[in-house]
Amino acid sequence: MNIKEIKINKTKILKLLKTLPLLTANHAFFASLILFLLALLIGSVLFYKYFISAQKIDLSDIDNSYLLNEEGYKELKNTWQNHEIMLERSDSKEYPNPFIKTLPFPG
Repeated sequence: MNIKEIKINKTKILKLLKTLPLLTANHAFFASLILFLLALLIGSVLFYKYFISAQKIDLSDIDNSYLLNEEGYKELKNTWQNHEIMLERSDSKEYPNPFIKTLPFPG
C-alpha cells in the first residue's frame, strides 16, 4: 500500500481567498442561501443531539433519593443570616466625610 503525499499549492489557495469576497458579493443570493442552509443544518444537528436523543435515554434506573448534608446546610444558612445582619447594620450607620478636612476650598 503506497501512501501518496498530498501537495498543497499555497498560491492557488491564497488567490482563491483573495477572490472569495468578490465572488460572494457577486452572488449574494446564493451565498445567503448557503449560509441559511448551513445554519439550518447546524440547528437541526443540535436539536437532535440535545432534544431528541435526550428523550431516548432511559432514566428508570436512576436513584431518586438525594442526601442533603444537614450540617453544611445549617452552616450556610447561618453564614447568609450573618451577612444579612451586617448589611442591615451598614444601612443605618453614618460614616463621616473624610474629605471635609483634607480638601482646602478657596474661600
